[in-house]
Amino acid sequence: MLTDLRGVPMFAGLDENAFNMLVQGARRMVFEPGAVILNEGENGVEFYLVTDGLVSVVKQGPQGEVELAKVGVGESFGEMCILDNQPRTASIRAEKVTVLLCLPRSVFHKLLEVAPIQFGILVLNIARDLSGRLRRIDEVFAATH
Repeated sequence: MLTDLRGVPMFAGLDENAFNMLVQGARRMVFEPGAVILNEGENGVEFYLVTDGLVSVVKQGPQGEVELAKVGVGESFGEMCILDNQPRTASIRAEKVTVLLCLPRSVFHKLLEVAPIQFGILVLNIARDLSGRLRRIDEVFAATH
């Protein structure tokens, strides 16, 4: 499993010690199809990496639930809780049997304490991912309005 995770863009550029610290602080979770993994509005304290399966990112809108994205193998969600202490902005639901690697915020804080340069690399990787998502959402929004 560790070998598979080494290719995940979020971990790009991390040294072995930082990578191992993150992965060793993680736990594996399995969700059945239709299971709600996170609820919009709840306090977020964990980051998730999809190692198998597929999830939907959904948000309540004026006309009901809106699907914002699908997140698959090698992709992640919940990263905003590492950057801020705000409530979850969307709900996450398993589309099929889904295996997640769950990393608590405390693991990231420990990395910041013991290896701030490595933490900076990680945050830059997260920022790149969030920037790419925002660009895709902008394109969808512009195409539909």
